[in-house]
Amino acid sequence: MNGGRKWRRIRGKKIIIISIITIVSIILLSIILTRPKYEILYEDLSLKDMSQITKKLDELNIKWKTPSKGDATTILVPAEMKNKIKIELASYGLPKDIYSFTDAFNDSSWTMTDYDKKKDTNMPRKMSLQRIYQILRESKVQKYT
Repeated sequence: MNGGRKWRRIRGKKIIIISIITIVSIILLSIILTRPKYEILYEDLSLKDMSQITKKLDELNIKWKTPSKGDATTILVPAEMKNKIKIELASYGLPKDIYSFTDAFNDSSWTMTDYDKKKDTNMPRKMSLQRIYQILRESKVQKYT
């Protein structure tokens, strides 16, 4: 009879341990699944734009973050608010420091090497492609027949 009681105590402890593990797993899963997903609002920003935009986001009580501690040129915002935030920031004229093709040609001089000129003209092209890609990714393309 002592063997039977001992077995019941061991089985009871296993049930308690399994119950605790299940409860902790459910809590962790709910935390992970309800966490907001962040998307890139802007990347490759100047530090001036970065500070102005983050200040405005703080004023508007909008949560934001950077992808890593070393990346001070990219802003992430909650995915479901991204477009609304872009529109709101545009009404304040942000971001202001956008490098364009015109800027690249205005910055060139006769002392620049071909490599420097190519690098400068590729910068706005790269930024334009990033913006186009971002717009295409955000929009839903419909086919018309």
